[in-house]
Amino acid sequence: MRGRKFSKDEARQKIMSYCAMQERCHFEVQEKLKSWQIPWDISSELIVHLIEYNFLNEERFARSFARGKFQIKRWGKRKITQKLFEKRVSKPCIKLGLAEISEEDYKRTIKALIVRKEKDIIATNKFEKMAKLRSYLMQKGYDWSDIKEYFE
Repeated sequence: MRGRKFSKDEARQKIMSYCAMQERCHFEVQEKLKSWQIPWDISSELIVHLIEYNFLNEERFARSFARGKFQIKRWGKRKITQKLFEKRVSKPCIKLGLAEISEEDYKRTIKALIVRKEKDIIATNKFEKMAKLRSYLMQKGYDWSDIKEYFE
């Protein structure tokens, strides 16, 4: 894409296609337009156009992102929040995204991860095994307050 200059209409068509493929956040779209060397004033016009025609919706993105990362990658709420924050999604939208995850599913997933990972951990004693398990869950983005009941 570098090297070729796009007209405003070409850029509009390409960015609409980019947003139609999957949910995108404002930051991803801005970065893509920047990589195409689209001037800032045209970029902001294109983003307004995308919002107006519902190609770009931050709330919908946050909900989709949270649901997908939880169901597919089994990420915890902390990691999902961190990744959405890195994508510069607003705090209210992050809260709406996390609301997509039910507490029942969240607890069931923690338990399933513990059962699955417990089989794979090689440790010399019970405490080392628990430490490795706790470390694994926290790396996946689960808070200690959510997982401590499984370690008592």
